[in-house]
Amino acid sequence: MLVQSEAIEICDWVEGLLRILDVRGRVDARINHLAPCTARVPAADNGMLPYHAVLSGSVIASDSCSRDQIVLGEGDMVIFPHGTPHHIRSAGNEDSMAIGSMRTASAICLPNSNVDLLSGRFIVPAAQDSIVRRCMPPRIVIRASTDLSSASPDRSDVARLVDLLCAETDHREVGKQPLIDAYSKALFTLAMRYGTRNDATPLGLLALAAVPRLVPALNALVSEPGTPWTLPMLASRCNMSRATFIRKFRTTVGRSANELLADLRMGLAARRIMASADSLSAIAESVGYRSEAAFNRAFKGHTGFTPSAWRRATDAPWTL
Repeated sequence: MLVQSEAIEICDWVEGLLRILDVRGRVDARINHLAPCTARVPAADNGMLPYHAVLSGSVIASDSCSRDQIVLGEGDMVIFPHGTPHHIRSAGNEDSMAIGSMRTASAICLPNSNVDLLSGRFIVPAAQDSIVRRCMPPRIVIRASTDLSSASPDRSDVARLVDLLCAETDHREVGKQPLIDAYSKALFTLAMRYGTRNDATPLGLLALAAVPRLVPALNALVSEPGTPWTLPMLASRCNMSRATFIRKFRTTVGRSANELLADLRMGLAARRIMASADSLSAIAESVGYRSEAAFNRAFKGHTGFTPSAWRRATDAPWTL
C-alpha cells in the first residue's frame, strides 16, 4: 500500500501527463439491449482508445490478440489504450452471431436481454499516440464495488460521468460535442487515477505505482521534458545506480527513459504547435532542441509531418 507522500508523487506525474495529452472523446454506440450476439470492434486508428462501460447487465470482452476474456458487470468499464481489436458479447452466450463493428454513435435495440452498454473512444492527436500506445497497458479494467454502500469515491465519479455521457448522447442541443469532450477528458483522468492503484497493471506508466522509487524520475521527465536529462541525473533522483535505474525503468515501463522522453517532447511540441502562435524555433527550444533543424527532423520522424505542415493543417491532431 502506498504511503501518502508516494501517492502525492504519483499524482504529480499523472497531472503533468494530462497537461501534455489533448484528450477528447466520441460516443460510438449505446446498446440498450444486447441479445445473444457479438459486437466485433476492429483495430482502432492511431490516437483512438476504445472503451466500453456497462450500465446494467453483464458482458464479456474478448481481446483478439491475447484471447483473454474479461467479464464485466454493472458499473464496470474496460479501456483498450493500444486500440487492440476485440469482441463484446452478452455474458452466458456461447453461440454468438456477429452484428458488426461499433463505429457510429447510435442506439442499437435488440430484444430479450437486459444489457445496457455505452461504447466510445478517447481521442488524442496522432503525435501523442505513442505516449498511450507504448506506455500504457493493453487494457485498463475499472471494477465497480459490489457493495454500493462502500463504493469508492472514484468509482462513484466514474459512474456519474458515464451517466452524463449517456445523457448528452441522447440530446440534440447545441454544444453537444464540447460537453462530450469535457466529460471524456474527466473520465480518462479518473481511469488514469484508478490505473495507478490497480495491482493487475503489468507494464507501462501505470505500473510505476508498484515501484515508487522510480516516480521521482518520471516526475522530472513529465514536468520538465525540455531539460537535457541524462541517465545519471535521473538515476540520482531515484537514489539508484545508473545500471539499476536503466534496468528497473525498462522492466517496469517497457521503454527506456530516453525513449519516453522523446515521446513526451514530441507530444508537448505537437500541442504547443496547435495551441499557440509561438515560433517553431521557440517551441523547439522549449522541448529541449537547440537546433530547429534537429527538431524538424525529430518531429517528422515521429509524426511523418514537418512542424510547419502540422500547424497548417486545419484538423491536424485528428486527421494527419
